[in-house]
Amino acid sequence: MEAPLVAHLNKPVKPIKTWVGNSSWYGPGFNGRKTANGERFDSEALTAAHPNLPFGSLVRVVNPRNGKFELVRINDRGPYQEGREIDVSYRVARKIGLIHSGVSQVRLELMALPRRSTDPEGVGSTMTLTFDAHPRSSLIVALDFDSLSTAVKIRKAGCRPCRYVQDRQPALYSRGPRCRLRKSRRSARAIFLDLKFHDIPNTVAGAVLSSAAMTGVQLVNVHALGGKPMLEAAVQAISAGVPMGADRPRLLAVTILTSMDQKTMKEVGIGGPPKLRVVKLAQLAKKAGVDGVVASVLEARAIRKACGRDFLIVDARRSPERFSVESKSEDQARKATPTEAIRAGADFLVVGRPILAAPDPRAAAQAIVEEIAAAK
Repeated sequence: MEAPLVAHLNKPVKPIKTWVGNSSWYGPGFNGRKTANGERFDSEALTAAHPNLPFGSLVRVVNPRNGKFELVRINDRGPYQEGREIDVSYRVARKIGLIHSGVSQVRLELMALPRRSTDPEGVGSTMTLTFDAHPRSSLIVALDFDSLSTAVKIRKAGCRPCRYVQDRQPALYSRGPRCRLRKSRRSARAIFLDLKFHDIPNTVAGAVLSSAAMTGVQLVNVHALGGKPMLEAAVQAISAGVPMGADRPRLLAVTILTSMDQKTMKEVGIGGPPKLRVVKLAQLAKKAGVDGVVASVLEARAIRKACGRDFLIVDARRSPERFSVESKSEDQARKATPTEAIRAGADFLVVGRPILAAPDPRAAAQAIVEEIAAAK
């Protein structure tokens, strides 16, 4: 049974074109050579050669004998042998079972053509992602409003000192992702699309592919509890829709929600202390190829030790003492100040109510940026 590619928040995407042809795969000796589009060939990348499809086209290659498939990006020309339609990388051939047959008949489904940056929806253009050392690059402001106009007003008032904003529910759901993201683009902020995808691998892959293609989105997350196959599918999708030469969004895995303590975890069948579970999930995410995790500052040091310096850590929420706001809705059980988070190894700090509920959101955000700078 064919598994549909799902995108745009679980709306099925139909292939632009479907046809049958013979597939071969790159043999030994090609690794590191330049492809027709100027990239270096990587036998472990999800790429393929086709005689005439535009570079950057996304094609699903399906092995009809076992039903296995992979989504590949066209980055080379060929194959040049008569009767062959596509040449896939060694990784693709291995994963869908083409290695032993050499040349095999496959079903090809053209899922997407490369979009221009002038796309009226803004889906095809990209933003260069650089994780620089400036303190404002570490601050992410969480926008939690059911009213789109309120979120935009707060964004304009409070987000100037920061580089990233975090878009999630409920306004995102009530008005739709494109409406919400257009507003974010107008304020020239990079977007952390915090939707925590958690579903079967193919569904998550489609949702991540769609999210990564949205203009301004630079961070996307999924739930690590979805397991390694789901995480690997998300890793594949985060790169698949990015045009050649453009940096891709970074993929994060949510470990254990910061509102959960050991008692809450036990109630849902997760044993052991939070720190142990979080580190295990972070290691699983790294093994699957995920760029980093969303976790509490209490686990940041252990994650950094287990996963290395290049693994991103987003500290999910904290309440800076001088900007803390008393609230009955405060639901973050494991939190710390920005200084504690940075010194523990966090790369990004997500701050919501301490900025948004402050009398002067811009001043509150600026004070946090200054605190980050002092801690770095």
